[in-house]
Amino acid sequence: MTLDDFVVYQKARIVDLCYLQQDAFDPVDLSCPLPRQRRVFERMHRLAVADEHTLRFEGKDQAREFFTKLASALRNYNYAAEGSAEHDELLARIDGMLGGGGK
Repeated sequence: MTLDDFVVYQKARIVDLCYLQQDAFDPVDLSCPLPRQRRVFERMHRLAVADEHTLRFEGKDQAREFFTKLASALRNYNYAAEGSAEHDELLARIDGMLGGGGK
């Protein structure tokens, strides 16, 4: 698998694990209000369209490390209550990893 294919695979994995799946046992992730869905979708879109100029990796190990950290931040965001310090910190971390500010 080439590095480019590996990055595409990792992006798809993030969308599946961090956006499409919800935790029915967590009160925050159980039901996601539309504004929050939009914020996360905007970041998923930014990730999907990110190219080699936005996300640069020397090899698969570096890419794997980046996507593991991004997935962790996104999963933790899914459980962070709206308006909490953790919520705001995670959103800022995710935006930083995706190369820019959020909307």
